[in-house]
Amino acid sequence: MSFPVIFVANKFLEVAGLYELDPLKLQKLIYFAHGWHLANNETPLIKENFEAWPYGPVVPELYESTKSWGSSKIDSYLNGGLYPKQLLNGNNEASVFATTIIRSVWSRYWKFSGLALSQITHLEDSPWTTVRKDNPHVYRPEIPNDLILSYFKSLMKSNDGTAKPK
Repeated sequence: MSFPVIFVANKFLEVAGLYELDPLKLQKLIYFAHGWHLANNETPLIKENFEAWPYGPVVPELYESTKSWGSSKIDSYLNGGLYPKQLLNGNNEASVFATTIIRSVWSRYWKFSGLALSQITHLEDSPWTTVRKDNPHVYRPEIPNDLILSYFKSLMKSNDGTAKPK
């Protein structure tokens, strides 16, 4: 089961705490959660697709929902402040697994700034780098889930399973 990106964003805001995430960091955390969800479950975490923007993978719908904060910390849940608890706070297997991935990603990447997380997405052979190289004349090419899946599966096989900045 995949979830709307806004639901996943709100879950990150709950886990991290309001005033902890700026829009750039939130985008990248959702990208990592999506990748680890694909690698562990072979299903997408979010329904929407990522695009290869200059600062890394971006979900346009999430960008539109958070751009008013600029580089400031997000101080309310998205979608008019309503928090859609019914999906990611449920006891069904999909929401429990998604919440586990979100908490794991927060635990692994919380200390990195949005810019540092962006740099991680730019590592050689990453899906973002591959798509940007393969589509030099496309402004914001889509990053296919199968490419994200393959990349994160390869990270699982590496020493510690984490992509880190150089």
